[in-house]
Amino acid sequence: MAQRTIHYVLGELMLRECPVRDRKRFLLGSILPDAYSAQEERKLAHFTDRSTPGIMFFDFDAFRRRFGDRMAADDLYLGYYMHLVEDNFYRVFFRERVGVNIDAQKPEQIKRLHLDYTLLNAYITERYGIRNEVERPPDFESEPVNEIAHFDLDRFLREFAGDFTRQAEGDTRYLTEPMLDEFLARCLPQVLRELRTVQAGGRGLAARDMAWTVP
Repeated sequence: MAQRTIHYVLGELMLRECPVRDRKRFLLGSILPDAYSAQEERKLAHFTDRSTPGIMFFDFDAFRRRFGDRMAADDLYLGYYMHLVEDNFYRVFFRERVGVNIDAQKPEQIKRLHLDYTLLNAYITERYGIRNEVERPPDFESEPVNEIAHFDLDRFLREFAGDFTRQAEGDTRYLTEPMLDEFLARCLPQVLRELRTVQAGGRGLAARDMAWTVP
C-alpha cells in the first residue's frame, strides 16, 4: 500500500483542483485507513478482499455501499474512500512499474520499503509544497468510522507529524523519486475523475476491475 504521505499529497493535489467543504476532515480521511491499531486490523481498515483465489483488491465498493450517505455529507468519509481507491492504483503501478512483488511474509522487504518511504518524505513535502494540516476530531471515538476497525489515531498522528520533520539519509531501493513523480502524475487525473464522479452521485469505478494477482 502507498505510504501515508503519498496519500496525503494526493489528497492535497486533488483539493487544489476540486475543493471540498471541509478540507481538514478530507485530509484526515485520506490517511485514516493507515491508522489501524494492530496488523490484524489492517485488512479490516482497507476492506481487503481475497475471496476469489489468486486475486486481491481493496473493496472500495463495499465502503461506498456502507458509507455512501456519509460520503455525501462528511468529507472524512470521502477522503477515506479515496484512500482505498488510491491503494488499488498504487498496487497495480508498483507491480508493473517497479517490478517487485513485496511479500508480506518477508519482513526484510517490508522494512526496506518502509525505509524508502522515510527517505522520500522530505522530497514529497518540499517538491509538492505540503504541510501538516491534519487535526484530531475531539469526539473521534464516537465517529461511525470506528465500526470498521480499531484505530490508534493519537499514535498515528504523532508519527505522521514526524514525517514532516524527520531526516533520513541514503538511497531508495524500490521506489525512486522519479517513480514517485510518475505515479502521482498518472494517478492524479484518475482519482480526480473518481472524486468528481462520486461527488456528483455517479457510480464510480468497480474495485474488482482493479484487482491484482496474488499467490
